[in-house]
Amino acid sequence: MSKFADKHPVAQSIIIAWVLFFLPQFVSQVPLYICETVTGRDLNLAGSVLTILTACAAFYLYKLRFRPLFKGTLAGSLKDGLLLGLPILLYWAATMIIALVSGNFAFKGISTGIIYTSVIAGFTEELAWRHGMISTLLRKWDTTDKIVPAVCVSAVIFGMVHALNALAGADLFHTLLQVAESTMIGIFFGAIFLRSGSLLTCMIIHTVHDIYAIAISPEVEASGLITGSITLVNILDLFLCIILGAVGLYYLSPKFRDGIVTLWDRIWSRTDSYER
Repeated sequence: MSKFADKHPVAQSIIIAWVLFFLPQFVSQVPLYICETVTGRDLNLAGSVLTILTACAAFYLYKLRFRPLFKGTLAGSLKDGLLLGLPILLYWAATMIIALVSGNFAFKGISTGIIYTSVIAGFTEELAWRHGMISTLLRKWDTTDKIVPAVCVSAVIFGMVHALNALAGADLFHTLLQVAESTMIGIFFGAIFLRSGSLLTCMIIHTVHDIYAIAISPEVEASGLITGSITLVNILDLFLCIILGAVGLYYLSPKFRDGIVTLWDRIWSRTDSYER
């Protein structure tokens, strides 16, 4: 495994990411489906809590797998992560204004189904594509010139995963747009994760973002699938996502890279000064 990782760090990170993506969903959704079938009750909120717990458990299984080298924690620098995530508030405000002005605003309410869908996406996708890929890549990619590639590789794979929505019945052109938007948002989340070491921050912001996006968008179903035709509002949303991606790249600009390498040297025990 070590020789494979040395030769193919990207392939190893993708394999680990897929395992981390499916494991919490399988562990949480299978018993939830059985219980709902037997009882006939809506257990989405219970499923949300179970997904959070299984995602956290999967994180610590990763930590166990790479012990004693991996010293990372779920929280990292939560404060730094939240501060770095503030630009997404401007994104939400801008999309709200655009939706209101265009008459495309349709608040559907926040159902347990929307919460469940958002928690699954927020916690399992960040666990997989931010932690699983970026943490694993930085185990081997330990120089400043590898920082942006690590985030971009993760973001591109994250974006491409959303192409699978077309197989579930989502509109093809909306799906292609979602792939591009997800890639840009993936760069933003990846930069937050690299700068703060806080996976929990990314999980929380991603979950809230999905709740917001599903709740106000008439073309987005509670399951997260997008239907209908592309409008000017969707194009403007892509433009705003590109801005978020640019903010993420700024967070990774050369003046910050030495600090990022220092942080991740500590997380991967390449120095002795990392504090839990």
